Amino acid sequence: MISGAYKAVRDADTWRAWTQYWLAQVLFGDLWLQRACSHYFATGDASGFDAFLEEERPGVSAPLGLEKRHLLDDLNALLDAGAEAEALFARLAREEWLPRHVYDWGNPEARSIDFSRPDVVGPLIEWGFTASPEPLRKGLFDFPLPEAMA
Repeated sequence: MISGAYKAVRDADTWRAWTQYWLAQVLFGDLWLQRACSHYFATGDASGFDAFLEEERPGVSAPLGLEKRHLLDDLNALLDAGAEAEALFARLAREEWLPRHVYDWGNPEARSIDFSRPDVVGPLIEWGFTASPEPLRKGLFDFPLPEAMA
């Protein structure tokens, strides 16, 4: 992750593409933690946190963790080959597991987004429970929603 970031800073466009990947991996890592917290608050069972003790960073063992890893490897390979930002954006755009209705992954014009805003997180959570790929619905968005969100 860090070595790719160093390679991506060669120009603003490759950096923007890299930060889209960074945003995706942070988002899904945070959702993995949210899932564990929600299960704990609903049941009092802390075993959902056990995976975090073995992971190098949150979400590695989460659903689609392998797909995230393949995307990281592909982006690093593109950077190593000297690919232009367009190739990185195109690779991001092919990922079907990214929530496109809240952020335009792979679009060079897409800029930052605040996933803590209710007008963003609400649609993200709704997508997760209803329209995300099945591995995400069954293994990431399987937590009880707080009453305010249900």
